[in-house]
Amino acid sequence: MAAYPGDLVTFSIKSNGSEIPDTYQVLNVFVKEKINGIPYAVITLHDGDPSRENFPIANHSTFAPGSKIQIDAGYDARNTTIFKGIVAKNSIITNSKVGSVLKVSCSVTALRLARSVQNRSFTNKTDADIITQLCHDQGLIISIPATNLIHEKVSQNKISDWAFILERAAENGLLVTAADDEITVAKPAIHGAPVLKIVYGDNLYEMKLTLDASEQFVSTTIFGEDPDGNDLEIQSREVDANSQGNISVQRLAETIDDNTKRLYADQPASKTALQNQANAALLFSRLSRFYGYVKCAGTALVKPNSLINLAGLGARYNGDAFVSGVKHFIGDGNWFTRIEIGYPKNR
Repeated sequence: MAAYPGDLVTFSIKSNGSEIPDTYQVLNVFVKEKINGIPYAVITLHDGDPSRENFPIANHSTFAPGSKIQIDAGYDARNTTIFKGIVAKNSIITNSKVGSVLKVSCSVTALRLARSVQNRSFTNKTDADIITQLCHDQGLIISIPATNLIHEKVSQNKISDWAFILERAAENGLLVTAADDEITVAKPAIHGAPVLKIVYGDNLYEMKLTLDASEQFVSTTIFGEDPDGNDLEIQSREVDANSQGNISVQRLAETIDDNTKRLYADQPASKTALQNQANAALLFSRLSRFYGYVKCAGTALVKPNSLINLAGLGARYNGDAFVSGVKHFIGDGNWFTRIEIGYPKNR
């Protein structure tokens, strides 16, 4: 479905800088990106010629693993890039449901960070220093704000670099997004201008939204001990949240009587480190009070860790919704974007 009557959905796919041949019949394109996740794309093409006993596209260099892929989409040939990455794998399929097709699965450079586990320690570094080092070691461009604590020692215990980056970022209340050969670590987008307005009765095609008080707390308390073995009990400070709905986060948090969330540190840490963790836990809780999705005409404006404005839903749900993920589907002349709302509880 076009964005407005008369708009024609258009898209293009480039392999190693050149547009794929017009003779390639692209059946559909799917792109997914989310906070704390590695983006990927799947391109499905008609392929396979039984009379020649061959899958000519699959056997061509266009979609060979490692090929650089760029997907642009838009309207009336005014396209914008929605994915850049490399071919990670491809599959040839034939059955009564899909016929004979080639599926090309693409990922981004950040995949290098998730391919194997590491067991090592970092000394006298901030979390920003650690994350920067891990990204640079894999040839990634990194954007990250300074973090305020120098760790005497931090251990990466048998987890991937990607998982370790997410762990270090989360303890500082930061989110990680990836695109092409870049990693961005940033505070959650809770203030600022929404990138898109979606109105029920106008450009909203489908939705499911939930307001959930069950994981809202007045505060978070974390229990642990410092490096000298002294017991610590640290309470979170109040944090800001995105402006959505007409029920305050404090009122939601008081819905259930037991309104303090208790966490327990799994290793010794300083007061500052535990304070950061407590504040981050409360922040992520605030961002999860609304969750679900909205679906609209395809748009490249919306990215994970941004805000969209929802209207026409009533005061309880209207406002600036936090975007945690985006999915694009292009096929049959249509382009739809599904926007995931709220911080995912399972990250």
